[in-house]
Amino acid sequence: MSDPAATVREAAAPLTPPPAPSWRNVAIGVAAALVTVAIWAAWPTITRYGVTGGAMDPMTIAVLRFLPPALILAPFWLRVGLMPKMPLLAALGLFCGGLPFFLGAAIGFKFASVANSIAVASGVIPLAVALIARFAFGTLIGRVRAVGLGLIVAAMTIAITYALSSSGEPYLWLGQLLFASSNFGFALYTLAFPYSRLSALEATGVVAVWSLVLSLPFGAAGVVEAVVQGMYGQIALQVVQQGLLSGLTAFLAYNFAISRLGPVPAATIVAVTPALSTTVAWLALGEVPSPVMLFAVGLITLGVMVASLAGRVRPA
Repeated sequence: MSDPAATVREAAAPLTPPPAPSWRNVAIGVAAALVTVAIWAAWPTITRYGVTGGAMDPMTIAVLRFLPPALILAPFWLRVGLMPKMPLLAALGLFCGGLPFFLGAAIGFKFASVANSIAVASGVIPLAVALIARFAFGTLIGRVRAVGLGLIVAAMTIAITYALSSSGEPYLWLGQLLFASSNFGFALYTLAFPYSRLSALEATGVVAVWSLVLSLPFGAAGVVEAVVQGMYGQIALQVVQQGLLSGLTAFLAYNFAISRLGPVPAATIVAVTPALSTTVAWLALGEVPSPVMLFAVGLITLGVMVASLAGRVRPA
């Protein structure tokens, strides 16, 4: 029989950040992060098209996003159960990377273009991860990373100021706020995953199945209506991009990057996505970003690159 006192001591013990990765782990982790970047670069464009041009409700797309990973990863989440044993804060943070993250972004895209939203939101992840890791876990930021994060803050300030002063898009600020909130949730996921005591497959599966359960009552009717109306191309597009690529492949790659690099470096590398996302939206949707937003996106990308150089690596 286990010792109850020991169990309490274990649960109350402070969480310790993972050790610095080896050079081999860095190479593998960076490769996994780049796979995530490649997939997520197209995700904002596909999502915005779905909730605007595709005429789908965000909850309908949520069902299409979380159904494939929930089914494919059933053997893994069934093995650990719907409520795996982990610290409560880790469980809450893990879930924030699922439905809350997706809905905030999807609804935000109704009010703002890809470039206008992502110029603010993408900076939230590395900034929030670095600050929470610093004050919650005592992880030092360092001078180089501080410079990178400072550039990100400057870019976000420029984008927010532009949104508040823009008369052409009166609800641009709301789109930015929603998208920034969703990315803060993903920052919590980034920090929670190493302490969830789950593998990448298990964590992705658990998040997907809970997100699916909560979205089905509100989005199932929309899926049925889309089928009745013959929107097979729209459904296939969302299933492939949202479910198989973003919801499954990119999540697994991102979890793998976190496990090999640690939360802060993984978050900073993945945040190079905004520059690519803006380009994809420009080519696919014809959303030409303003010079101000182009500058903000470029500044965020530069900040991410500088911050990514700050990771310390120990020999294998």
